[in-house]
Amino acid sequence: MACGRRLDTQTLTSALPGSDRRIVTVLFADVSGFTALSARLDPERVTEILNDFFKVLAEPIYRCGGVVDKYMGDALMALFGAPIAHEDDPERAVLAGYELQRAAHSFAAEFERQTGIQLAVRVGINTGLVVAGAVGGGPKREYTVMGDAVNVAQRLEAAAEPGTILVGEETFKYTRDHFEYLVSGPLCLKGLPEPLIAYRLVAWRAAKWGELRDRIPLVGRQSELGRLSSCLDNLREGNPQVIGLIGEAGIGKSRLAWEFIKAAGRRHAGKIIRIRCPSYGHGQSFRMLATLVVAWLGLADDTTPADLLSALQFRASVAQLPQGETSAALLASILELEAGNDSLAERLPPLQRRNAAFLVLNDLLLAEAKQQPLI
Repeated sequence: MACGRRLDTQTLTSALPGSDRRIVTVLFADVSGFTALSARLDPERVTEILNDFFKVLAEPIYRCGGVVDKYMGDALMALFGAPIAHEDDPERAVLAGYELQRAAHSFAAEFERQTGIQLAVRVGINTGLVVAGAVGGGPKREYTVMGDAVNVAQRLEAAAEPGTILVGEETFKYTRDHFEYLVSGPLCLKGLPEPLIAYRLVAWRAAKWGELRDRIPLVGRQSELGRLSSCLDNLREGNPQVIGLIGEAGIGKSRLAWEFIKAAGRRHAGKIIRIRCPSYGHGQSFRMLATLVVAWLGLADDTTPADLLSALQFRASVAQLPQGETSAALLASILELEAGNDSLAERLPPLQRRNAAFLVLNDLLLAEAKQQPLI
């Protein structure tokens, strides 16, 4: 492809009255295989299928705090950071793209089984400065964003292989602790004056605790560390402990927690389960609980629901819980997993089912704690 001139964001600002400049992460997703679909089916059926597919693709975008800015034929454009900004919009966008691809793969597999037509999605994600505001003429004006970051995201989507995600340099910098990438490029993308290094998303992973924190010495906090050490001593003596660590942003809560975890590891204090509760999980029921269970079972972040359910059933049997399959089905139900065909779990009203699931989790964790201290 030929490389060309970039857009001038200063010109855009003057062209959008009431607009503002902000950092936004833009996601483009395009359905590959749409041409074959259009050639084999009538337009009404194609529209119905595309709408169903877009519903599947849009769900993780909204769940992660983004918004679909527009639909363009067989493609969509989503925004993270406009009109509402979050402190972790790049991470939200990449996670949405990752979950979007997983959902698309499931939809496409079933669709291919029914029709023989293969569908896949290409995704491009980029972070940068844009101009946000109302665009349009006459009575029709719509909120959108414009600028180099948008153009690059769209070019990355066009350059991605079907079923993959390409992200730009800034998105990579913000999210490399949470996702694994392979370098792709340099790519000469249409509309850009120079070749661009892109990164292909490989996997989602938990953040690497302490990798950067250990490079900087901890100063002070001896009183707090002493209190944490005392809690650790009490735990080793068989006394349950609850610690609440509260403070202003940036004061060092995460570093103090990391020092406590290191101390517990050095003293072989027991099994340590570390989880992270991102802000974009606030709209998902029991998100923290689900994350805790996955980490406790030693499973990967992207473990399939079927494998998670099997692991729960195995732990219930090892712990010798009465009616092990029912116990696993109860816990699975509040983790938004298919609980199987267990009739007892299905017959319980929602509130009773939830309370019973909490009791199951309590019994499982107690069984674990009887074998070794559990942090």
